[in-house]
Amino acid sequence: MKKLLLLFIVLTLNSIQAQEIKTLTYFQNDTLKLDLDLYLPKKKAGEKIPLIMFAFGGGFSGGERTSEKNFGLFMAKNGYAVASISYSLYMKGKDFGCKGTLTEKIKAIQIGVSDMWQATAFLIENADKYNLDTSKIFISGISAGAEIGFHASFWDYKLMNLYKKISQKTLNTKVSLEAQERFRILI
Repeated sequence: MKKLLLLFIVLTLNSIQAQEIKTLTYFQNDTLKLDLDLYLPKKKAGEKIPLIMFAFGGGFSGGERTSEKNFGLFMAKNGYAVASISYSLYMKGKDFGCKGTLTEKIKAIQIGVSDMWQATAFLIENADKYNLDTSKIFISGISAGAEIGFHASFWDYKLMNLYKKISQKTLNTKVSLEAQERFRILI
């Protein structure tokens, strides 16, 4: 039994080390720095990697991008790149529940969505560096992160984006219209 347990531990540690994890800053200004953890599968020569954008949960008031590390490792082991993003926690110290203010809730979501768009644009601009397939970008999230993913897919970018640094042209020139439509359907 001890040999079987030892073999399991060795194989688990080996599979965890098989993937590459990079922490990258995707947005920074005078008051805010946002990072993402990019989980990459073992490199396959010449093969582009599908990308999963992931946002953690926490009611827009807590949580962190490293909370679902096992998800990133699992998906990387299965051939996907995962970008687990940090995003602005606008509701920290505020009520997001039933007694919360609707306009504050919408603003929290809008900020999170703008952060998701910023992270996505950063990875599209750096797709060649990380061998990412910009025609296969998916969004995943838990709780508040799922709300970010949903709204990032369906909100009007021109109307709702808070950061002027990203242009719709950047997203459109690197991602085909077919891929954008697939992106929206998968959410």
